[in-house]
Amino acid sequence: MELLVVISIIGLLAGLAIPAISRAQKSAQNTTSISNLRQIGVLLNLYSSENSGRLPAARQQQPTQLHWFEPLIPLAYPTVTNPTTWKGPSPLPSTSWWKKAKPVLRNPLVDQAFKPGSPSWWNPGYGMNLRIGNNLYGYSSNSMEISIPLMQIPQPSRTPVISPSKQWHYYDPTMTNTVNTNFLINGNLSILFVDGHVESMTPQKYMTDGLDKYPRQ
Repeated sequence: MELLVVISIIGLLAGLAIPAISRAQKSAQNTTSISNLRQIGVLLNLYSSENSGRLPAARQQQPTQLHWFEPLIPLAYPTVTNPTTWKGPSPLPSTSWWKKAKPVLRNPLVDQAFKPGSPSWWNPGYGMNLRIGNNLYGYSSNSMEISIPLMQIPQPSRTPVISPSKQWHYYDPTMTNTVNTNFLINGNLSILFVDGHVESMTPQKYMTDGLDKYPRQ
């Protein structure tokens, strides 16, 4: 009987501890995700300084297809190479490297198991805002291929550039194909703005504040 009581107490304590541990883990991942966004902001500025003041295109098609974060990898990790897994202008690390190294370009809030349909090395849980090009130049089917000059963005402190996302790009954070509850902390998303600062807000506030309309002409 005493053993059963002890086992019951242990089970009760474990039941109380597991949710607390889960919350602490999620909070730590969120802190890392925000830190990653700030570092991505630094990398975007470094990239622009080496590329005539332009942001990388969300997805460059020529001379080879590149997602926005791929040109940033050599800037952040110049010693990482794996030429057998990538055909771009500079070699990218392998999938196993992304899983083990947990680089700043991969969102810690995404599924680390790389299950089918989940973010992978080419879709790391952060998306670039496609509305920047659309708001500046009008809607275009090739808006994701535009490499935008920073000097043409009149409100960098109010123009979102990167958000946690299921895709490598997004139009607004309320779209069901880009927002995942795993990215929400207390209902908030962390958003990187063009000027490099990060704000946390609900997807609804993002739209209410009209951030999808920035940059405004």
